Amino acid sequence: TDDAGNSADYLFIVRLDTTAPSLTITSPVSGSNFKYAEGSDKAKITIGGTAFDSGSGSYKVYYDITKDGSSVLKATPSDKDAEASFVNENWSNSADIELSVQENLVLNIKAEDYLGNETSRSVAFVCDSLPPELSDVKITTDKGQYDYYATTVLDLTATAIDAVSGVGTVTY
Repeated sequence: TDDAGNSADYLFIVRLDTTAPSLTITSPVSGSNFKYAEGSDKAKITIGGTAFDSGSGSYKVYYDITKDGSSVLKATPSDKDAEASFVNENWSNSADIELSVQENLVLNIKAEDYLGNETSRSVAFVCDSLPPELSDVKITTDKGQYDYYATTVLDLTATAIDAVSGVGTVTY
């Protein structure tokens, strides 16, 4: 307002975004078991999911893979390979992640919007390069004369152990 009583108005439109993006991990699925690629000493794992922010928009997705809380494969915001590719709301790493670690692992994902609001999610999975160990393999059917068996059905027993991903099936 000036001394003569004339006034002017100015309208500001202010947008406020204090909400973090939504984030889901669709690959790998929790509890997934990955074996090493044939003829390789590395497991290939594709990561992917969705990130959406209705405010300022989803900006970047970063990942980190840990074993027992220590980073095995870290992709930081300054690491160009860390940025996931976006198509609409879907994100994925542009290439498979190759891991040479055998163990229970955790994939940590962080989505960040343009204003720095962030959301984190984690999923556990397993990389396993070793076959199960077999022990105590025995035929428990009684032998006949001259160590021949008089039946085509034999009772077999065995112990199978796989400390990393567990034993799925034992087939005789």
